[in-house]
Amino acid sequence: MAAFEDPSVGCVTHPVAGLGEKTFGSLLDNLHLSSSAAAGMIAAKHVADRDIVVGKSMALRREDVEALGGFFSVKDVLAEDYVIGQWVTRKLGKRVVLAHTPSSTCRCARAWTPSSSATCAGASFTAQRYRPPRTWRRRSSTRFHSRRWAR
Repeated sequence: MAAFEDPSVGCVTHPVAGLGEKTFGSLLDNLHLSSSAAAGMIAAKHVADRDIVVGKSMALRREDVEALGGFFSVKDVLAEDYVIGQWVTRKLGKRVVLAHTPSSTCRCARAWTPSSSATCAGASFTAQRYRPPRTWRRRSSTRFHSRRWAR
């Protein structure tokens, strides 16, 4: 990446855009990514001079990651990508650069069910079979009792 030629750059992130919609739901998801998420990242950077880093589209130097304590240092943080972006500027004193090209996310048509798994453009989406906890199972009523719950 050309941005990393500058030693004052600690992180490069890309606006996120969706592609590959084949259903109405994936079209809505792509519209949200392209019009809201990506636009918000760009506006935050250029209007408010705030950095919003998205994990799927961020690049860091190995030495900068190690200087921040590695990814282990944010293992208990829900928005670890955002926190890493903040630490790059606050702890390392380096800049976060917003790239000009978007990072594309494939939203192919796929139906999610508790027992399904699907693959989309090289990214694997796997769902484990859902079994409710014992406290949720109804045993007294024959209307709600079935063999699939009793397994």
